[in-house]
Amino acid sequence: MDNMNYLISKTLEEDPILRMGYERKLISAGTLAKHIVIQNPERELHPESVRTAIRRLKRPKRNDSNLLEKAEKILADSALHVRSNMVKIEFVKDESTLQLINKSFKINELYNNDLFRLIKGHSVLHAIVEEANMDKILNLFEGKVMATHKGLCEFIIAMPFNGRDTPGVLLTLTNELSLNSINIVQAFSCGEEINIIVDDKDNQKAYNLLTNLFKRAKINTEGFEILDSKAS
Repeated sequence: MDNMNYLISKTLEEDPILRMGYERKLISAGTLAKHIVIQNPERELHPESVRTAIRRLKRPKRNDSNLLEKAEKILADSALHVRSNMVKIEFVKDESTLQLINKSFKINELYNNDLFRLIKGHSVLHAIVEEANMDKILNLFEGKVMATHKGLCEFIIAMPFNGRDTPGVLLTLTNELSLNSINIVQAFSCGEEINIIVDDKDNQKAYNLLTNLFKRAKINTEGFEILDSKAS
């Protein structure tokens, strides 16, 4: 049994996402047991025996994680904003496209109090725009657009200043959505702002999940403060 307990603990320690899902009770003992059996075929484990051992172990408390605690303190003081009817446009990434974007900004054709988020990666060049402006963008960049993805929703998390130096905030947000089967189309951060983009079909579910996450963060943060005051 000691070897079984060690295997279970080792599995959870080596996979933070699995551990957080189990701690949040999003992953059952049976599901975790099946995962351990699959990951250790040489041990010839029986799923029911592993499940029983898991159920006998004390489930870790969420506030045991210093990383999660710091991230929750940031989320407790953050604000959530939602913007729907968004479109992701994928451009051909070459010098002429970049020159056209620079020129458009300068002459104010492209950005006139309208949303235009440019995301430049190593091999990709994307823009997030409002659907109402899509035709204008497509005409302006005719021949430079590779693909468009309509029907998106953007969640903007406005954090306090120290959020930019706090690890685990983006991980906490994306885990909350991913563990609930929501596909993240795009996610990025800039200073004290995190932007997460999902398909509009997941809009309401994602909003409910993130809203509940913020509420739990506030409750847990108040609990941390009470414990800290008693310790001092």
